[in-house]
Amino acid sequence: MNDRKRKLTIQACIIGIIAIWGFLYFQYRYDRNQAQLSAETTVSNLSKAFEENILGIVRNIDELLLHIRRDYPQKMSQFSETISSYNRHADKELIIQMSIIDSHGIMSIGFEN
Repeated sequence: MNDRKRKLTIQACIIGIIAIWGFLYFQYRYDRNQAQLSAETTVSNLSKAFEENILGIVRNIDELLLHIRRDYPQKMSQFSETISSYNRHADKELIIQMSIIDSHGIMSIGFEN
């Protein structure tokens, strides 16, 4: 009887160890999948935020260029002031240098920040 009890105890321990390792394996796979989903969500959110930031910058620069194109013939002397005003009111100073090139390919007006 003692030998039978010993075998049952060993079998129970082996089954317990197998059950624990099985649980740990499935828990590891679950945690790994959750970490991967979390990383994908974070990357997606960051890329969307970056896209919105870039779109905002492009819209601001496009607005400035349209404004300059519209007003340049009448206000050539105020070109530098227009760029300075834009840089003062923009969220970030994006324009470091802007120039007007004439039809002959010669820089007629340049402005550096």
